[in-house]
Amino acid sequence: MLKEFTVEGMHCAACSSAVEKCVMRIEGVERAEVSLLAKRLTCECTDVSDKIIISAIEDIGFTAKVYVDESAEEKLREEKKQNKARRLVALRLAVSAALLAVLMYVSMGHMLKLPMPAFLHGDVNAFNRALCQLIPTALAVILNVRFFTSGAKALFHGAPNMDTLVSLGSGASLVWSLYRTVETFIYTQKGDFTAAAGSSMDLWYESAVMILVLVTFGKWLEEGAEKRAGAALEGISKLAPDSAVVMRDGKEKTVKTAEVAVGDLLVIRPGERVAADGVVEEGYSSLDESALTGESMPCDKAPGDSVLAASANISGRSRSCCCLCETFRNHFFKSH
Repeated sequence: MLKEFTVEGMHCAACSSAVEKCVMRIEGVERAEVSLLAKRLTCECTDVSDKIIISAIEDIGFTAKVYVDESAEEKLREEKKQNKARRLVALRLAVSAALLAVLMYVSMGHMLKLPMPAFLHGDVNAFNRALCQLIPTALAVILNVRFFTSGAKALFHGAPNMDTLVSLGSGASLVWSLYRTVETFIYTQKGDFTAAAGSSMDLWYESAVMILVLVTFGKWLEEGAEKRAGAALEGISKLAPDSAVVMRDGKEKTVKTAEVAVGDLLVIRPGERVAADGVVEEGYSSLDESALTGESMPCDKAPGDSVLAASANISGRSRSCCCLCETFRNHFFKSH
């Protein structure tokens, strides 16, 4: 029995791998595959309830629900939601970058001989310099706190991901800098301004924020790439026909593509699209595979040649033997 679930909260390959491993540990699950791009889990199991699978996924820090094919209106609503989320990421990135610019000016402006306010000059103002670095850093961390919450949650559930690595790197710089800031304050209160200046020179606030800004920028680019890739995959999936003509008991029978089984003999007429990957058993034709391979010229096919699902039969009539080993999703197949 095939089951499909929508999984939210995955950010990288480590996340999808953790979901696959946790589901595979469930007794009765024979196979599990996660599409990070589609945020979807497909598993083959026997006598396993949906609640057990969803509970296992939630136990490692993700959220899941049974996949339901959305209507056009729901898809549009979801797309608007994703666009809004991406705009929020862009806003968060812009504000974080502005805070980083201020932080870099305060921490390194004197090295570049840039004009600095009087309250930041000299050893006596060492704590002022530390405090002026702490404030924009704190704001940047608050803006990007999801890295720390997500990373800690994943680590707590024994499935560390990229957010865990980011939070560790940024957090280490932040904790060390806080320690040196407190030390600077103590030296300043004692009147030892030379020691205070030495402590204030060993701050790494800009490193903590730099990590957050660069990773946020990468995620913003990644989300855009995922959106384009998802649209391309959806376009390709629509090329596959909803039905196929199958030879059974010596007669042609029209069935749904999802009902095509391994070893079925498919009849592909001129102008039709191939319903599943397979091998030509009889007939000669030219197939347009440009949507799948990028090849602009039609490919001639003869008995023994392989054909790809969703390719278009330009001319001739042929029979293709379906040699699929798995049919996990409608229109999506894996060949030998």
